[in-house]
Amino acid sequence: MKRFYLLKLICFVLVVTSTISYAQIIPIGVENLKPRFTNTSGLFTQEVNPEYGIGSSVAQDGTGYYASDDFLLPQTAKISSMEFVGYQMRDNLENLYNGAVLYIYEDDNGKPAGIPGKTGTPVYTLDLAKDDPNLTFTKVESLVYSFLVQTPDFTAQANKKYWVVFAPKVNFSVKFDYWEMWNWFNSINFSGSDAMNIDPDNFFGAGLTYWLSITEMTGGEFGDALKGMAMNLNGESLATNEISMNNDGVVYPNPAVDNINIRIGKQNSVNKLEIFDTNGRLVKTVENSTSADVSNLVPGVYTVTITFGDGNRVTKKLIKK
Repeated sequence: MKRFYLLKLICFVLVVTSTISYAQIIPIGVENLKPRFTNTSGLFTQEVNPEYGIGSSVAQDGTGYYASDDFLLPQTAKISSMEFVGYQMRDNLENLYNGAVLYIYEDDNGKPAGIPGKTGTPVYTLDLAKDDPNLTFTKVESLVYSFLVQTPDFTAQANKKYWVVFAPKVNFSVKFDYWEMWNWFNSINFSGSDAMNIDPDNFFGAGLTYWLSITEMTGGEFGDALKGMAMNLNGESLATNEISMNNDGVVYPNPAVDNINIRIGKQNSVNKLEIFDTNGRLVKTVENSTSADVSNLVPGVYTVTITFGDGNRVTKKLIKK
């Protein structure tokens, strides 16, 4: 009978040496769990391995302990959502989580080209509150929790490696208490580089302030079991003409606070920007400009319709903070 295991990383064991070389597997008596994605189809899927998981959470003060894994698609695709499944030992994450963060980085020689809140610039990032419409939280079963993150306006280029960093924001009773930590499940299948983890602020004092392969950290003791993280990427591959149009009219920054800009790509002009609220009501119009002041808009989700000089139109989602 399969048992469920908690991987206690260096942050959860007293192994503070000049190098990180060991982790412990601690069995707990929870049997017959079958963690799964709520959406079973995707452009890229690494299936859940219910025997192992890696801590990945952000505390109330913004300090994070992160896990990351890479993906690569054979065709350019618009990623509409990403789903992550993990577990929490206290089994009360629904009472403690307060949102989530998502970072997507380019590759830097087999590791993410940046560290959240420290170095590098992600190609895409979301900082979501608990009630954000782009974040869906599901208690899949006892101990097991899924986060489905909508990713508006993110396009992954063909044959380009990206790194995904995901962590829920948790209101810990004791900072990074491992009973309250959300642990991202490893995967039974993997591709590309080894999954990695990092403690950017050195909270646990082990010096893990750089991205390190989890497999390397554990000395390869668990074979391939820790090389991938469970994730499901949803969306659709783009035809050549769709790729061209998708690269026009990108709205940034997104989420936005004060102003937005429009990347026009091959288009030589923008005739009009129209911003609609969730009820379809037109709330702002800007003509002959690739930027707009949105500071007076109420925080929420909006639709931006961009009309180009040649008459073509694209519609983009905007999150106003």
